[in-house]
Amino acid sequence: MAKKAKFDYDLIVIGSGAGGSAAASIASRAGKRVAIVESDVFGGSSPNYSDVPLDAVRNVAQIYDRARHSAKSGIRSTAIGYNYPSIRAWKELVVARTGAGGNRRYYENLGVVPYVGHAHFLTPNEISVNRRHLSAKNFIIATGSTWVAPIIPGLTEVKYHTPKTILQTMRPPKSLAIIGGSNIGVEIAQLLATFGTKVYIVDKDESILPSFE
Repeated sequence: MAKKAKFDYDLIVIGSGAGGSAAASIASRAGKRVAIVESDVFGGSSPNYSDVPLDAVRNVAQIYDRARHSAKSGIRSTAIGYNYPSIRAWKELVVARTGAGGNRRYYENLGVVPYVGHAHFLTPNEISVNRRHLSAKNFIIATGSTWVAPIIPGLTEVKYHTPKTILQTMRPPKSLAIIGGSNIGVEIAQLLATFGTKVYIVDKDESILPSFE
C-alpha cells in the first residue's frame, strides 16, 4: 500500500509573477506536487501591466514617431495618423500571446494547481485560501510589490491613474501630470507624448531619473 502523503503539496508558491511562475514551473517539471496562489491577476505585473504591454505600445509609438519624421528620407508623412483602440487591441493580443498574462490554464497545463485568493498562514506548513485549508512541505513567497499612492492632500478626492491603469484608457489623455520622475514615469511620459499628450513630470528631486547617470 502506498504511503499517504503527509502534505497536500511538496511546494506552494504564493504569488504568480515572474519569480513565482518560474519557481512553480521548475518544481513541477522536477516531478513535485506544486500549487500556486494568486490574489490578483495570474502572471503578475510583467505580462499584465508593465514590461509586456509597455513594450508593445512603445514599439507602436516608435514606428509612428519614425514615420512622422521621415519626410526628409522621401516618405510622405503628412497624412500619417493612428487608431488608439486598435493599438490597445494589439497590446491585449501581445499580452495574450505570452501565455502567462491573466491565464489560469497556463499553470494547469504545467501541472501546477492554481488557487485564487489571499493566503493566510495557520502554521509553518499550513495556509488557508478563501477558507480552504492547504498544506505543503515548503513555501515560496513571491508576492512582489504593489502600487501605493503617495500622501498628497486632496488626492483621495480626485480620479487618477497608476502605471497599472494608464494603458487601459481608450484614448490618450489630452494632458497628464506624472508625479515621480523615475524610469517608469519617464517611459510613460515619452510614450504618451508621442501620441500627442501634453505631459508634465513632477518630482521632489532636482532632476528626473535621479537614480541614473
